[in-house]
Amino acid sequence: MSLKHLSLTLIAAALVAPLSASALGVSVVNAVGSGGNNTHLEIGQTITLDLVLENAGADTVFALGIGAWGYDTGVPGNPLDNVMGFVSGSGAPAAFAAANTGAGGTVFGGLQNQVTTAVEEGGGILTFNEQRVQLFDGVDSVGTNNDTAADLGINLQPISSGDVHMQVTFSAIQPGTANLTFGVGQFGNAAVGTGGSALSFNNATYTVQIVPEPGTALLMGVGLAGLAAGGRRKA
Repeated sequence: MSLKHLSLTLIAAALVAPLSASALGVSVVNAVGSGGNNTHLEIGQTITLDLVLENAGADTVFALGIGAWGYDTGVPGNPLDNVMGFVSGSGAPAAFAAANTGAGGTVFGGLQNQVTTAVEEGGGILTFNEQRVQLFDGVDSVGTNNDTAADLGINLQPISSGDVHMQVTFSAIQPGTANLTFGVGQFGNAAVGTGGSALSFNNATYTVQIVPEPGTALLMGVGLAGLAAGGRRKA
């Protein structure tokens, strides 16, 4: 193969090769189910997810909105449609910056969180929109790009494995599957860089299976067995 053809081949390969993932993103670092199982919940049980926001690539971020969605299957007008329900949530007061305590009190740098408490769309009232929780909504007039261990998370406490900036709890309402997503790309949430450009952001996902309570499952089984027996007697 000639040098010219080799160069064209390399260029073509570069064009179709996947781009490396952005280092800006959120990840699930811990999950605690009230029933002791982190992926399968019985009706009435809850799961609490801890999320870490990272910017290891030092992207300059001017605005960032992060939400959680996917826990409502979204059929309008059906009050029993919610596989999971929002219980509570909280986020850090700022991202990618430490807090300085002085005579004027605690001052945070970086992206200031404009959402003090996670809020479910519609205030918990069923709407025609998919339900979502707003976890972080920050703006910085000069942009920020640092991510240090000194960042403060929920309750102003850093943790050794990273900076917990968000935490959300859901409850299991009815049997089904909830494919939870945390990040940007829904409900106007986005990561905004220099000049208003959209930054790549790695969303986190987590799947929860909701199963009937053992007593309910047993009753269903007995009922089905009774129907089957009745059908055989008639035959």
